[in-house]
Amino acid sequence: NMISSGEVSAATTQMGDWRMLMAFGTEATNGFTIRPGETLPLTLAFIAGSDTADVGRNAEWALAMYLNDFQGPSAPDVPVFDVDVYPDMVRIKWESNAEASVDAITGLADFEGYTIERKTGQTDWQKLAVFDRIDTLQIPFEWENFNLGMPDSAHTVYLDTLGNVDYYFYEDRNLIPGQTYEYVVRAFDTGVLGAGILYSGRTGNTQTVTIAAQGGGGLTSGKLSDVYVYPNPYKGSHSGEQLPIVSNGQNLFVRQLYFRGLPTDGSSTIRIYTLGGDYINKIEHDGSSEQTRWDLMTRNGQEIASGIYYFTVEHGSDMFIDKFVVIK
Repeated sequence: NMISSGEVSAATTQMGDWRMLMAFGTEATNGFTIRPGETLPLTLAFIAGSDTADVGRNAEWALAMYLNDFQGPSAPDVPVFDVDVYPDMVRIKWESNAEASVDAITGLADFEGYTIERKTGQTDWQKLAVFDRIDTLQIPFEWENFNLGMPDSAHTVYLDTLGNVDYYFYEDRNLIPGQTYEYVVRAFDTGVLGAGILYSGRTGNTQTVTIAAQGGGGLTSGKLSDVYVYPNPYKGSHSGEQLPIVSNGQNLFVRQLYFRGLPTDGSSTIRIYTLGGDYINKIEHDGSSEQTRWDLMTRNGQEIASGIYYFTVEHGSDMFIDKFVVIK
């Protein structure tokens, strides 16, 4: 009777006085039948606001999210990026895929810019660089508008070996040898009322690299733990590889992975294994220098696949084991 009468209880000013009455309205009459044992799912939105207009805007957001399968405003797509490692720097390269992103709620292409961030050990993320379009944002977000401009031609690199793709790039220099760094490229939008300026996430989108330690002149027996692989992870076409060989119109790089910090007071043996323990290859080092290189070929003359590999170094009665990563 209360639902069908049309009567609406008067609002009161007393704190804590709230009531709720739920009805489906006349349009639901004969619209559905609930049989014994069946259920009827209900979707509820609790809406608040500082005034009537604010409540109205939030109600519109609630309806838009309901109609969009409960998805709220979305950040731009995660930029596709890669990191090249050099002896004292890294080059972060990223594609422009995020610039075509469309917000799932507003339907607008609202990309605004990029941030390049770095993390070392347990430290917080540090913002290395910001690039964004020179424009005017909505009033609530204009104070966050950097207006630094997008990467210019000096920040793009043409890579024929990666399928004729133009990449933006940023170089992080003067890095500490032997230090591990974690990088991420994030895209952000122009801002959405009620949600703010949205950034693409970090989780699952970061890349970790280790800067090669400086070669020491050779290690003596008992310090094999200082032997390391460069670059690690290996991604190909790094600065230590030879110039490309042109074959059938394509640039083919001679793959080179280096074992550094090896003993110079006698010969040593390097053995390489897959993560599952399969024996891949053996390198005999004569001790004439503190490094040796490997062409990433197995003992059967086959090129190794991407993955995690173990290596051992034996020098006299000492042995050291570590691992490296190959990405193609």
